[in-house]
Amino acid sequence: MARPPKDKSERKEYDLRVPLTDAQRELVSEAARLEELDRAAWARAILVDAARKRLAKGKKTAGQK
Repeated sequence: MARPPKDKSERKEYDLRVPLTDAQRELVSEAARLEELDRAAWARAILVDAARKRLAKGKKTAGQK
C-alpha cells in the first residue's frame, strides 16, 4: 500500500552531495540517531538553521572577520 502523496510545500526537489570521511559519516549518523532523525533530515535541519543564523548576522565583505 503506497503512502499518500506529500503536500507540494513539503516536497524536496534538490539533493546536496557532501563528501565525508567514514569518521565524519559516523559522527553525523550518531548525532541524527540522538535526535531520532535520519541523516538527511538531521543534516537538513542543521544546515537550514545555520544558514538562517548566518544570514541574520548580515553579510561580511571577503576577508573580513
